[in-house]
Amino acid sequence: MSYPTFPLTFLKGIKPGYNAAKTFKLSHATLTKVSDYDIGMTFCHQTVTLPYIHKALCDTLKKRAGLGWFHIYGSPTDSLQQKVRRLKENFHESPTRFLVMDIDKYTLPPDIAKQWTNNQPDTIARTIRLVLERLGFTPLSNANFTFVLSSSQLNRTILSAHLYFFLDKPVSLRDLRRWAILINKGLGQNIVDPAVYKSVQPVYISAPTCLNFSDPFPIRIGYSAPHADSFVSDSFVSVDDLKRNLMTLLCRRMQFRNLYSIGIRGARCKGLGTISR
Repeated sequence: MSYPTFPLTFLKGIKPGYNAAKTFKLSHATLTKVSDYDIGMTFCHQTVTLPYIHKALCDTLKKRAGLGWFHIYGSPTDSLQQKVRRLKENFHESPTRFLVMDIDKYTLPPDIAKQWTNNQPDTIARTIRLVLERLGFTPLSNANFTFVLSSSQLNRTILSAHLYFFLDKPVSLRDLRRWAILINKGLGQNIVDPAVYKSVQPVYISAPTCLNFSDPFPIRIGYSAPHADSFVSDSFVSVDDLKRNLMTLLCRRMQFRNLYSIGIRGARCKGLGTISR
């Protein structure tokens, strides 16, 4: 059986001391960040062609992460030299079916945090599905996906991850940026980072460097694909639909406040159904 494919461009810096991950050390039971990303200005680039299959994507990300690569949304222009600057004129935007969600330091609701009992990939995937469902991203919580836990994911009280989904139709990066902004506005907090939807924005996939302690998540990249074929409808990221439903999103924002301030167990909102605490 043949599958449609998509290009994914990886970059790796060439400067001395290049680092595509954060570095942490443990001191008196406190984790401290020693250094941040340090990728330089000049990069080698490679573009691979992948099928819309999460196992193939996961295997590629694992291999590249171990070698210090990161990826971007843009594709190299024709006849681009091997060593280049990370500039828009070198890597162009094009419509994509590849949806990457960058969730950064989302504080887990206590009931979800309680269910994250170990660092196994199946448990991580189940926790991610619970978070997506709680945020109202039902089409994503029911879809196949690949996950990459970020360097800053060092405990089970927050979620910092890149989540990868396949859309059924291409959308522009501009619309994805607008979609993320509207999502955050509706939820009243920055859940999805819009900056990732730029042609040259780095999407880091390497594990953190842990100087004097073991990485609490030795397996940071995995996938969950219970369905034989699961694409997310492009209507999920429709800016026009979000604008029409912005009041619904604002209503969900009020629900979250009610749930955690006065303990309502079954608050309802038109079009969203019941959310249990």
